[in-house]
Amino acid sequence: MAYDKAKFKEECDRRRNENLIVKGNTYPIKDMIKDLGGIWDNMNKQWLMPDQSAVDTCETEMNGGSSADQSTQATQAQPQP
Repeated sequence: MAYDKAKFKEECDRRRNENLIVKGNTYPIKDMIKDLGGIWDNMNKQWLMPDQSAVDTCETEMNGGSSADQSTQATQAQPQP
């Protein structure tokens, strides 16, 4: 299968636009992220995930198995000073 640079860029842009991003200390779970279809965005130092369920799985794992959904919502709801 040939590598299609245009399709790859399009897929990365879709993931960025849909905010399917995982950041932080991801090194301990990088193999899991790759298995879930994550793409490393070296310029922004973040992973681009294929769908929201993959993002949720990674965030849960990074939080030691606790519900990442609640902590993410709480962070987004608070205004920045």
